[in-house]
Amino acid sequence: MDFESVVHGLQPLLNNQFASKITEDEGLAKQCALKLSELAINLRAPSNRDILRESGVLKELLNLLLSALKTTIENDFSSINGVAVCSELIRSLANCLADNDENRSLFMSEYFEKGSDLRVQAAQVLEFDGNSGDSTFDLKFKTLALIKNLCLDSESYTRDCSSDLTSSLIKLLERSPSNPQSAEQLDAVTMASDLLSEFTQFSAPAVSAEEFQSLVHRLRRIAPKAGNGATTNTESDEEDPYCELVQLLTETLERVVSTNEHIDFSNQESTHKLQKELAETLATLELKETLENKLIIMRRLVSVMGLISANTSNSNLQDRSMCFEILSQANGGYVAAAALVVLSNSISSREAANDVCRHLKLSSIIQRCRAFQDPVQFQGFLDLMKKLLNLSNIQELEEADLVTLSMELKVCHDQCQYFQNLAPLLDAFLTKLVAVLPGSMLRKLLSNGNFKTMIVERGGIAACLLIDKLAVQHRNVDDEIVVELWTSVFRLQDPSVTQEGLSTPFLFQLMKSLGIYLRNRNKLDPNPVFETHSRQLSSLFEIIEPLSANTDSASQSILNNARFVAGMVVELLKDQALTSQESQLFNTATKLLLSNEPLTMSS
Repeated sequence: MDFESVVHGLQPLLNNQFASKITEDEGLAKQCALKLSELAINLRAPSNRDILRESGVLKELLNLLLSALKTTIENDFSSINGVAVCSELIRSLANCLADNDENRSLFMSEYFEKGSDLRVQAAQVLEFDGNSGDSTFDLKFKTLALIKNLCLDSESYTRDCSSDLTSSLIKLLERSPSNPQSAEQLDAVTMASDLLSEFTQFSAPAVSAEEFQSLVHRLRRIAPKAGNGATTNTESDEEDPYCELVQLLTETLERVVSTNEHIDFSNQESTHKLQKELAETLATLELKETLENKLIIMRRLVSVMGLISANTSNSNLQDRSMCFEILSQANGGYVAAAALVVLSNSISSREAANDVCRHLKLSSIIQRCRAFQDPVQFQGFLDLMKKLLNLSNIQELEEADLVTLSMELKVCHDQCQYFQNLAPLLDAFLTKLVAVLPGSMLRKLLSNGNFKTMIVERGGIAACLLIDKLAVQHRNVDDEIVVELWTSVFRLQDPSVTQEGLSTPFLFQLMKSLGIYLRNRNKLDPNPVFETHSRQLSSLFEIIEPLSANTDSASQSILNNARFVAGMVVELLKDQALTSQESQLFNTATKLLLSNEPLTMSS
């Protein structure tokens, strides 16, 4: 039958009274559904979609849908005939919108604007939680397809629909069976999850904590089914639908919690339940050897748990016991990484750090994390260790712990070139580590190739602090490493800033370290600063000199330390045979000393 005949056969359906009759006349409803099914098939041809619009039949079908849905919803979806006709109507309209911008524009502008009757009806269909069985499910599935075809490749339509259909999709997922009994049911859940992922690009700030909890619970139920297919990619060309669901839901969860600043996690009981479900999900999925895109999923889940714990409304105190338990177990690098982030975010004072230390030794953390390789795994480790380290508990570490720690930090250092966000955490921890380690333990660490290589390559404040300690306990055996450290520091590549330049803390510490080092030298000692780095030090003096016009304490502290260094430079170089670069250094130091400020160092 040609398309014109199909369209002509629709005329009896377009009568104003037809919608009310189909709920009462089963034969009429079946005949209608059959004609609409035939129409849907014919609308697979792109040219027929234009004909339907140009003939005006598209509008008539939309008006029929409005009436039919109104009657069906008023009857609480109890009429199987009405539901079936609505399903076929929506199927035809979904096909009509596919890849047809003019049809989509008409549909959106005249029938599906925010607050329109049809938009409200679509939400009611998706949210319906009755027992009408397969017929209602089919109606929901077709409605999802209609919305999908409308929004496909259209940011404008996606944004518009997301404003009031996001909650409907979440309710649909919440009420869908945890064990889909058919491929169609699984497809519907996947389509809803896909749409939700698209919608939350715009609607994430409106998602509530309760809705978020619902999605986490859904993910927890799906996780055991994911990654249970073929053991290798070559054994099956089919994608695992549960893996796809896991990917979509984790993407949505991460997007919501990373962009929704107002989501409330202050209820300790519900937030603990949330984190517990996420940790269980992470542990379950981490064991799946054939999980597709496993690395992405693992990172997202660690991120989600970390962002929940970082939310200002969440104290994290309710989750400490859970984290201690996770870290006491042998397996699961990603779930351990998430636990470390949560623990770190639960510490806001020295007292809190001491409380964690009473349950968790530094050595156990180091040994638990020795298999970490992914930079995401190290974030909580570095931040937590920095908060826990102090002059007392550092003494508890044995040489084996330091060797393992050096290896872990070297892995972190190597990963920083691919994962720049890790660098500030690593540098902050190194600074704290060098600050609290006794000189004897530092020397043991420096004998380890991993630690020495990392410190020399990173430079920064940690290298300056290390020079301080070695300078104060001056030993000839340290001269070689000190030369390497000065070379590292004078590269003037401050790892604490992402762009060119030097941070105030680094410049302050560099001047302080130079002062300590030069104060412990005499004129007859070999001096790598003068021999190799006179030009760089001259440049630093020139950079610092204009700070005399600043009144802030940071600038004044840097200037004060620089003047002290300048005084030491003049004292050590005067009456000496100087190279041209040393002469330039002597002159710039003298110029910096022209003020009457006292030559003392700020600490």
